[in-house]
Amino acid sequence: MSILANDGPVADEVDVPGEDDATASSARKSWLRRTWSLAAAAAIVALAVLVVLFSRGGWWGSTPSHAGDRDQALAAAKSCIATMNTYNYKSLDAAEKKALDCTTGSFTQTYRQAFQSLRTQATDAHAAQTFQVDNAGIAQVSSDYKQIQVLVFGQISVTSSSTGGSPSYSVLSAEVTMQKTSEGWRVAGYRTAP
Repeated sequence: MSILANDGPVADEVDVPGEDDATASSARKSWLRRTWSLAAAAAIVALAVLVVLFSRGGWWGSTPSHAGDRDQALAAAKSCIATMNTYNYKSLDAAEKKALDCTTGSFTQTYRQAFQSLRTQATDAHAAQTFQVDNAGIAQVSSDYKQIQVLVFGQISVTSSSTGGSPSYSVLSAEVTMQKTSEGWRVAGYRTAP
């Protein structure tokens, strides 16, 4: 006698010698109850896993990955550091305004003071400086994605009366703290890195 009843060949037949149909029927029901209990438990576990995944946004990235924030902060850092390190003694007011538009918080005043010192030196030396970003990358991201540390590497070119009109070159690497503001990503801190 077979526990699984079907018309075709059965792979897992169980013969119960010497038992009547009532005993076999009871064994079949017991086996089916265990099978359905296991299937129900597996379905409940699968449902619980799905609930957890959907409540957290899933593993496939439906929660915001903040990749857009990283890209925007990186682009702003590159643009702002180039702006803050580019000037011409003939148009220092415009250079300062553009640079200050890139700043936020207490760093705005810090930069303003540094630029006043630069203003005198640049005017006396008839200096012009440009900064070309060669590379940049994210160093650190705050847990709330409102501050991102960016490392920027590039080359400064300076012409002045002391260089005889020929550019002199130097390398600049900077650690820039970018702050998310209502106007976009702005420089909240900046220091040259060794």
